[in-house]
Amino acid sequence: NARLDAVPTRTSLFRALSSIASIGSGASIGKEGPMVQLSALCGSAIGRLLPASLNLKNSDVVAMAAAAGLASVYHAPLASAIFVAEIAFGISALQRLIPLIIAAATAVMTMWTLGFRSALYPLADANFAMDLSSLLMTGVIGL
Repeated sequence: NARLDAVPTRTSLFRALSSIASIGSGASIGKEGPMVQLSALCGSAIGRLLPASLNLKNSDVVAMAAAAGLASVYHAPLASAIFVAEIAFGISALQRLIPLIIAAATAVMTMWTLGFRSALYPLADANFAMDLSSLLMTGVIGL
């Protein structure tokens, strides 16, 4: 994927900082954007430094970094790997999914080792208790 081969430094930093400022000011944008942007930037820089003997495309390294960054924030390695694979590679994602899962799982294990055992953006507790009439009404509305 050509758009992942070289992530532009200035543009990436600007996007990440503007997203962080938007989130801080209460804008309703996704919290994952800055993390994916900064992770992809770091992955691009690392990918350019890797020796050619490793036979890794820079786009693969960028995708692995993005999956790792996303997984480290949400503690969801499989979902992060699938999300990045779909966004970065589209239809050809299945052949590239295993390295993304490994990178994402490694990121989560690293966060756990460093003492960050819960997600930085935890989900709120929810109570989904329903009585029979509510369950039937939900089924009827769903049809």
